[in-house]
Amino acid sequence: MMASQSGLLWDKLWKREPLPIVSKKETPAQKKKRQAASRKEKRKRPFKEKESYRWVEAFQEVQNIFNQLEFLSFKNSRIFSSLCRLRQRN
Repeated sequence: MMASQSGLLWDKLWKREPLPIVSKKETPAQKKKRQAASRKEKRKRPFKEKESYRWVEAFQEVQNIFNQLEFLSFKNSRIFSSLCRLRQRN
């Protein structure tokens, strides 16, 4: 059995905006209109304010950490080839 190791390179705490309280008397037509307005509003939001930006931000931070590190490794170690691929992409 192979051992698996994991670690945390970077984290940021954040929470989603609370969902609006919806009336139980809302008709299907009103719901459709409300959802369309919500989608339109979300599209207008700047990318840095969107939830998907958190992934970009995390990747950039981890990439900065990797760029600052110096690795000492044997060329036949498993991580060496992965790190070489990471550096080649930059």
